Amino acid sequence: MLISEIISEVVSEVGGDSADSALSTKILGYVKSALRRLPKEVRNRCLITILEQSVADQAASLTLPTDFIDERDVWYLSEGKRQPIDFLERSRFNDKVNTNSSGTPAYYSIYAKTMEFDKKLGGAYTIGIEYFKSVWNVLTTDTFFGFDDLIEPLKDLVKFYYYTYAEDKNTAAGFLALAKASLGDIDSDFMVEEQGGYVEEA
Repeated sequence: MLISEIISEVVSEVGGDSADSALSTKILGYVKSALRRLPKEVRNRCLITILEQSVADQAASLTLPTDFIDERDVWYLSEGKRQPIDFLERSRFNDKVNTNSSGTPAYYSIYAKTMEFDKKLGGAYTIGIEYFKSVWNVLTTDTFFGFDDLIEPLKDLVKFYYYTYAEDKNTAAGFLALAKASLGDIDSDFMVEEQGGYVEEA
């Protein structure tokens, strides 16, 4: 489904005119606002991506991709296998850093848009990052990146912004509640995928 089709549906559902280009432009802005909020409200496979990049010998950090929000897993490749690099919060990480040392990275920490390692890399490494990505920077001509079950809660979030700016707080709150309920169900499904479902006793 195209972003333009989602916009058209929202315009129609709020009683607008599909020929009103100014309203469609506003709704596109609300779509972007909703998509900025989406990764904070729900975990879903379509919001996750994997990056593997080569990092040079003696480097002690790498620049994170522009769409990076939060990492799920970090590793380096050794003989084709993923070897984990463990996260440490900042104060503990600072205790481990040794800029005079080089070798295999054991720990990482993130500062702004930079991933730092506890030592210089002792050779060129391929570093892998599985992370939640930003998805807000869309055009009307783009195809919606997500699964179909995300479309209705996305539209509800867009309507939340629309009615908030129209100063109809009660209607806005209703659409926010609808969006959160749907996203909560999607998030629960994600956790079942991650951890498996419950086994009931016979």
